[in-house]
Amino acid sequence: MLNIRTNLLIDDQMQATLDYLSKVKGVTKAEVIRELIRSVDKPVEVNTKLIALNNINRLRKQVNTKGINYRQLIEDGRKY
Repeated sequence: MLNIRTNLLIDDQMQATLDYLSKVKGVTKAEVIRELIRSVDKPVEVNTKLIALNNINRLRKQVNTKGINYRQLIEDGRKY
Protein backbone atom coordinates (compact mmCIF):
# COMPACT_ATOMS: atom_id res chain seq x y z
CA MET A 1 0.00 0.00 0.00
CA LEU A 2 1.33 3.41 -0.90
CA ASN A 3 1.00 5.75 2.06
CA ILE A 4 3.95 8.14 1.91
CA ARG A 5 4.01 11.16 -0.36
CA THR A 6 7.20 12.90 -1.44
CA ASN A 7 8.19 15.72 -3.78
CA LEU A 8 11.37 16.13 -5.77
CA LEU A 9 12.88 18.76 -8.02
CA ILE A 10 14.18 17.73 -11.43
CA ASP A 11 15.57 19.66 -14.37
CA ASP A 12 14.06 19.96 -17.85
CA GLN A 13 16.05 17.06 -19.29
CA MET A 14 14.99 14.75 -16.46
CA GLN A 15 11.37 15.83 -16.98
CA ALA A 16 11.59 15.04 -20.69
CA THR A 17 13.09 11.62 -19.93
CA LEU A 18 10.41 10.93 -17.34
CA ASP A 19 7.66 11.97 -19.77
CA TYR A 20 9.16 9.75 -22.49
CA LEU A 21 9.48 6.68 -20.23
CA SER A 22 5.97 7.18 -18.93
CA LYS A 23 4.55 7.34 -22.44
CA VAL A 24 6.55 4.38 -23.77
CA LYS A 25 5.72 2.14 -20.81
CA GLY A 26 2.13 3.31 -20.59
CA VAL A 27 2.35 4.05 -16.88
CA THR A 28 2.29 7.17 -14.75
CA LYS A 29 5.41 9.18 -14.07
CA ALA A 30 5.12 8.18 -10.43
CA GLU A 31 5.16 4.51 -11.41
CA VAL A 32 8.29 5.05 -13.54
CA ILE A 33 10.02 6.53 -10.49
CA ARG A 34 8.81 3.68 -8.25
CA GLU A 35 10.11 1.12 -10.76
CA LEU A 36 13.50 2.81 -10.81
CA ILE A 37 13.67 2.83 -7.02
CA ARG A 38 12.69 -0.86 -6.90
CA SER A 39 15.45 -1.66 -9.41
CA VAL A 40 18.12 -0.52 -6.98
CA ASP A 41 19.53 -3.66 -5.42
CA LYS A 42 19.77 -2.47 -1.80
CA PRO A 43 19.16 -5.80 -0.03
CA VAL A 44 22.13 -7.39 -1.79
CA GLU A 45 24.36 -4.41 -0.96
CA VAL A 46 23.31 -4.46 2.69
CA ASN A 47 23.72 -8.23 2.85
CA THR A 48 27.21 -7.97 1.35
CA LYS A 49 28.22 -5.39 3.96
CA LEU A 50 26.87 -7.58 6.78
CA ILE A 51 28.82 -10.57 5.48
CA ALA A 52 31.99 -8.46 5.30
CA LEU A 53 31.48 -7.18 8.86
CA ASN A 54 30.88 -10.70 10.13
CA ASN A 55 34.07 -11.88 8.41
CA ILE A 56 36.04 -9.02 9.95
CA ASN A 57 34.69 -9.80 13.41
CA ARG A 58 35.50 -13.49 12.96
CA LEU A 59 39.07 -12.67 11.89
CA ARG A 60 39.52 -10.19 14.76
CA LYS A 61 38.87 -13.00 17.24
CA GLN A 62 41.65 -15.07 15.66
CA VAL A 63 44.32 -12.36 15.80
CA ASN A 64 46.64 -12.26 18.80
CA THR A 65 47.69 -8.65 19.44
CA LYS A 66 49.43 -9.26 22.76
CA GLY A 67 53.07 -8.27 22.74
CA ILE A 68 52.83 -5.91 19.77
CA ASN A 69 54.83 -2.74 20.28
CA TYR A 70 52.55 -0.19 18.61
CA ARG A 71 54.86 2.73 19.36
CA GLN A 72 57.66 0.98 17.45
CA LEU A 73 55.30 0.28 14.52
CA ILE A 74 54.36 3.98 14.40
CA GLU A 75 57.99 5.07 14.51
CA ASP A 76 58.91 2.60 11.76
CA GLY A 77 56.02 3.91 9.63
CA ARG A 78 57.22 7.49 9.98
CA LYS A 79 60.51 6.59 8.27
CA TYR A 80 58.73 6.23 4.94
